[in-house]
Amino acid sequence: MALTKSTYWNLFYQYSSVVLSIVSGILMAPLYLHYIEGTTYAYWLASGNILIWITIIEPGVGITLEQKVAYSAGQANKTELSKLITSGLILCSLILVASFAVSFLIQHYIPAILDLGRWQYTSVLQEAFLWASVGSCLSLCTYSLVGVNQGLQHTAYTGLVYLISQLVGIFITIYGLLQGWGLLSIGYSRAVTGILYFIGNGIILLYALRKDAIKLLYDKQYFKSFYKIFSYTFANKMGVTIANNIDLIVVSRFLEPTIITQLELSRRPQNIFSGFVNRTTYALLPSMSHSFGKGDIDAVKRIYIQFLKGFLFISLIISFGFIIFNEALLQFWVGPENYIGDVENILIVLSIVISSYTYSNSNFSFSAGNIKGNSKVGIYRSILYLALIFPLTMYFGVVGLIAALIISYITTELWYYQLDLANVINLKQSEVWQVVKPNLIPLLIMTCLAFYLHSLTYRSLLHVFLVAFLFVLMATACFYFTVPEIRIQVGILVQKIKQKAIPSHSINR
Repeated sequence: MALTKSTYWNLFYQYSSVVLSIVSGILMAPLYLHYIEGTTYAYWLASGNILIWITIIEPGVGITLEQKVAYSAGQANKTELSKLITSGLILCSLILVASFAVSFLIQHYIPAILDLGRWQYTSVLQEAFLWASVGSCLSLCTYSLVGVNQGLQHTAYTGLVYLISQLVGIFITIYGLLQGWGLLSIGYSRAVTGILYFIGNGIILLYALRKDAIKLLYDKQYFKSFYKIFSYTFANKMGVTIANNIDLIVVSRFLEPTIITQLELSRRPQNIFSGFVNRTTYALLPSMSHSFGKGDIDAVKRIYIQFLKGFLFISLIISFGFIIFNEALLQFWVGPENYIGDVENILIVLSIVISSYTYSNSNFSFSAGNIKGNSKVGIYRSILYLALIFPLTMYFGVVGLIAALIISYITTELWYYQLDLANVINLKQSEVWQVVKPNLIPLLIMTCLAFYLHSLTYRSLLHVFLVAFLFVLMATACFYFTVPEIRIQVGILVQKIKQKAIPSHSINR
């Protein structure tokens, strides 16, 4: 029962974090554009890519701890847990010191990296970057604490601390913008958020160790074997971080600064909503590792089949929704000048669907302990992407930039994880096809709807939401009448509702 509660709490907080991302990423954007000068905000978005580079220093200790702690907890091996947690905390301390040192160093080179020249607001950008880096460095260390807490199935308080720290950060940002702090309001909020997140999870860790009667135990040989794992994960983290956060910098160097804002705002709503899919499998990581630890492979396979069915249903509706409505949404949200274009928008949708699918598959593979394999394929994808992004962007602009990302995913991670899952959970291609096949008819119908609905003229944001709501209803109905599995699941849901609404003794009467 504790494991089930832990999983549900994790899902609840992961989805809540997506809601907060909607607030901070979508609803806050008009405030940023109103209170922060346009070029300043564009360069802040680009510097945000540099800020994320600092996360290279954290080579995946947090998520590795989560997997290994959950696996060991499933085996009830407290000696292993003691050595594992102690080793993780030592690495956590080293990460904190190293990240602070690197962030302070990078701050001085921001003007050169972004080619700012004699831009008048350079000092403001650097100060905001410095405060934001404080929060980022503390968050990097906190990932290790969160990994232990999640692995021990203490997810409720961990998620609560995250929500509180994020809400306080949003409040500080809004207050700072209204007070005229400008870009510094974002930097201050990031710093406070990181501090609260770090302190809160430290307290939870002390509580978890005491509750589960786990003592810290340092073993030199164990520590050596533990950090050797990160020779793979560090290289992967470095490659993935640079590759995933270099696009805006490439745009700032080869294209116009205004395209930075267009690209970021055009894909921001899609990135946020794709988080619903990504965070589902991430929330399941501790329980899946726990199941692997107990040797219950069939349970993980059942979870994957259900995930695949849900992924197809949700991703098709969301993808076509953004293909149809993203231009109109941006028009009334931040202005029509911030829309990137139809072809670029379709490519963004495709790239996000592919990356979400491979990310989810990687979580299933990772939960089984395939840390080296995940790291290697991530490195190969990053190298290929970095090799493609510069020439394709120079010759084809934003289209080439997004195409480079799609090509790198298809030629590496997409096929690798399918083969790995076939081995790990005995997943057969025929089983995958049985899930995919019923969705071909809804795909065809939604394609026809997309051509018609995208051509309409929308008069207001309310008009956009109304038509989008009708589209979701039509798409859902299409799935219901063409996919038998959905009708079965709806029937089961209706029966559960009836059982809760009507007491069993009333039915017996």
